[in-house]
Amino acid sequence: MNSLQQVTAAALLSVLGLAACQQPSTSATAAAAPVEAPTMAAARPAAAKPTAPAPVLTPEMRTFLAQYDLSELWSPDDKTRISLMNGFLGADHYRVEVVVLSARKDTLQPEVYYVTGKNRFKGRITPFTGTITLQTVQDLGKDIREYMDDNGDAKGYTATGTYVFNEEPASKGAGTFAGSMAVNFSMDPNRPDGLQLFALDIPAVQASPTRGTGLLYEGTWRSYQNRQEKPALWAFNFLPIASGVLADFSIGEREMAINPKYAKLGWNEYWTNEEWWAEPGTAVAQALPDSLGL
Repeated sequence: MNSLQQVTAAALLSVLGLAACQQPSTSATAAAAPVEAPTMAAARPAAAKPTAPAPVLTPEMRTFLAQYDLSELWSPDDKTRISLMNGFLGADHYRVEVVVLSARKDTLQPEVYYVTGKNRFKGRITPFTGTITLQTVQDLGKDIREYMDDNGDAKGYTATGTYVFNEEPASKGAGTFAGSMAVNFSMDPNRPDGLQLFALDIPAVQASPTRGTGLLYEGTWRSYQNRQEKPALWAFNFLPIASGVLADFSIGEREMAINPKYAKLGWNEYWTNEEWWAEPGTAVAQALPDSLGL
């Protein structure tokens, strides 16, 4: 072998030796690399359900609300005509009574009304203050004319909105009622008593947002102390919705009677005409004939 061949052979052996030395190193590196579990995509939180935008008052609705004061619907000036509302509070649907004692229209925002009132739940009477904010006003329907007392200029309307009633913080177990409301009413602008609740049992009222109750509040009650929430529902005429809350709530065909099994939920005293919301010394209690055996 000549000198050139010796150099070439030496170079080749050197390259092969280097490769042989490097190969185990690569294998060792590969073996040392940790085996990773397949990467899972991070779970995304469930998308929140889209919230329907709040209704916007049209110019016509704003004109109507600016022109007319609807305070009488919440609390009539004649306090002998105060409307006691009944309904349900909590998962067990215990009876709750609500009365609005005063209502005042905002001078700058005609859709807002400031109210005061009281509620009674399981014997406890709690004052509250709050607001009713109207969001829509619409015609109730032409077919109500035949149900009017006369042929005047009265028209029927349905108004919807929201409410927030804050109970007196110092009261035991106090909290906030909040939710949506709806009211049916008739109005004859040419009569001093032309504004009235409209709660007749007719198709137009049944199909309206009040679901036949005339005046409906639906939402939740939230405790100030622990933020616990309870469903709340009450109305001027609660009977059209009662059986949808408590099965077989009313019994009887000719005369309405409350099912005796719900006496334990506060309905045994429904027929007692007691003005529990009146100030001490002015309350008048009158027991109605107990023909239901409750």
